[in-house]
Amino acid sequence: MNKKQLHKRIAIEARKRGVSINALVGEALSKTMDENTKQEI
Repeated sequence: MNKKQLHKRIAIEARKRGVSINALVGEALSKTMDENTKQEI
């Protein structure tokens, strides 16, 4: 999946949930960070 598709998906999700795109991106980033941290431990 390229960046454009990813942004489109995030925008659609954000509209569905009624939250800002930034909030969703932040959520996704923190999830990724958590997963990376878990793998390191």
